[in-house]
Amino acid sequence: MYVYVSPGTNPAKLARMQNLGAEVIVDDRDPAHAARANAAAHAGCVLANNHPAVAEGAGTIGVELLRADRLDTVVLPVSDGTLITGTGRWIKAHSPATQVIGVCPAAAPAVAESWRAGRVIRAEPAATIADSLAMLEPAPEAVRRMREVVDDMVLVPDSALLDGMRLVARTLGVLVEPSAVAGLAAIACHDIPGASLATVLTGIDPGSTLLASEINA
Repeated sequence: MYVYVSPGTNPAKLARMQNLGAEVIVDDRDPAHAARANAAAHAGCVLANNHPAVAEGAGTIGVELLRADRLDTVVLPVSDGTLITGTGRWIKAHSPATQVIGVCPAAAPAVAESWRAGRVIRAEPAATIADSLAMLEPAPEAVRRMREVVDDMVLVPDSALLDGMRLVARTLGVLVEPSAVAGLAAIACHDIPGASLATVLTGIDPGSTLLASEINA
């Protein structure tokens, strides 16, 4: 298994990937772009944002969300579009009135800008603590699928992500990575429509990359 990452990737994430048997390749380019460029070199390479069946697997999240309650809006972090297109497709099929809103870091707006334009827009990401959401450019297929199921995209600053991490740490006792609370941050700092909202916490912080003093500030 080959996994492409950017130079600033969390060392704890790198170690976990390697422990699971992945060959980790650090590339100065956007990881998704590097993976697409090198796909031909690796037999059986599957790119999640190019493969509808992989995205559809995230539909199980939509099943669970709608089973729990009737929802006005679902707010999800967006990286390569796999999570939101899979979840969104199920939600739109079974609850068409439910809004699906994507969230990107303000410092990495490429996916949001591409969704709005209906075509791939390349945007060099600035420094952000949400490293796993910092896309340089989405795949054309991902943009097309997001346009089919996503109702809106919003951006959140790093400060809102830190606030979301602190909230989760205080209320749930869980250390999550910054990208995981993008939906929570969007609900807190944007006027998201609907009385019944849901989001997903997408990953713990394997390396406790932020000091406890920062989280508890």
